[in-house]
Amino acid sequence: MRPKSIVLLIAAALLACVDSASSATASKSTTVALPHSFAENQEIISAKRFLRTSKAANEDDEERAGIEAITGVIKAGASKVVDTTKLNSWLLRNKDGVQVLSKLKLGDDIASALENKKLDTLSKYITMYNEKHPTSKISLIGTLTAHYGDDVLAKALVSAQKNANTEALASQLRTKQLAAWLKNDKSVVDVFKLLNLGDDGYLALTSRKLEVLEDYRQRR
Repeated sequence: MRPKSIVLLIAAALLACVDSASSATASKSTTVALPHSFAENQEIISAKRFLRTSKAANEDDEERAGIEAITGVIKAGASKVVDTTKLNSWLLRNKDGVQVLSKLKLGDDIASALENKKLDTLSKYITMYNEKHPTSKISLIGTLTAHYGDDVLAKALVSAQKNANTEALASQLRTKQLAAWLKNDKSVVDVFKLLNLGDDGYLALTSRKLEVLEDYRQRR
């Protein structure tokens, strides 16, 4: 074989090896790249699924919140209708404030009654009653006094003024209580008796009712 032919044969063999190596490298790269591409696709799919799930969950929460809000409004409206129906029924039978207080089951604990929302219902009834009977009006302070007594109410109002939840109401009622005594021309001695301070003995010296008596004395 001629030298030139040998050189050509060797060159051809080398080219074949290079092509083979290149093909193997390309094949290897493709093999490695495929799993990487698959993993990325899986992450994208998972992310999309998460977003869809989160969106669906948010929509469910919003829908649930909307339903709860509507239910709350319906219940509140129904409660008002029931209250109004009851009040009209009692008004038709000319129930007075004390009778309605008992119907509302405000109880004998004046401190709890002052924090009870039913007291607003009682006030509403008193307004309705006075509109129907303008010549024989009743009042909230008069109703509470008739049910609980001057002394118990006076003592409770002093305490309620120190409670943030009842401070405003207690202040109004206490002012009206003093005004009622003044209107009826009660003397300091009369109020002393109304408050049953004489029955308290030495305890009267530290009683909250003594504060009420002093307040009244200053207004006389």
